[in-house]
Amino acid sequence: LRQNSHSVPDWIKRSQLMPQQRIAVLEEAIKTVNPTKSLVSQLWIELATAVSSPKETEQVYQTALEDGRFANEEDLAAVLIAQAQFLRDSVPNSDYLEFIYSALRKPFTGKCLKLWNFLLDEEEGRGANAACQAVYDRLLQGKLAQPQHIINYALFCELVQGDLEAAFRVYERGIGLFGFPVA
Repeated sequence: LRQNSHSVPDWIKRSQLMPQQRIAVLEEAIKTVNPTKSLVSQLWIELATAVSSPKETEQVYQTALEDGRFANEEDLAAVLIAQAQFLRDSVPNSDYLEFIYSALRKPFTGKCLKLWNFLLDEEEGRGANAACQAVYDRLLQGKLAQPQHIINYALFCELVQGDLEAAFRVYERGIGLFGFPVA
């Protein structure tokens, strides 16, 4: 840390070496690390797992989002996904998917593929076919879809919904989005 005070892995290692002072070390790290030089999301997530109660964990995530000092949208998305997973696993009857949907409505995170992929995984995992199809359609409408999204959506239409015609339409939309070498 003397050589590089912005090294997130070194701060995490230091916090693990000092278990009695782990929270204090992580809080100092968050204050010290410059978000333009390192991904601070790892520190916030580590701090959230270090506190003892679900209420404190929720507070850590809220503080992280209010602080807003993240290197880029992917860094912010990591905290949002960790918070959604915490809500899913630890808070009974939480609407963690609505939390992600609301994050995707915001301009800074609305085009973050990491969040979209998390949402797709969760919707597919819970078997919500209509919601999953709506997410794929929003990806296509926003021109955010990657070639793998097109393939997954077409397979979803073919295998899960049993609709070959819909799968063909998805492939046609993908060809329209990507053009020659990718299509």
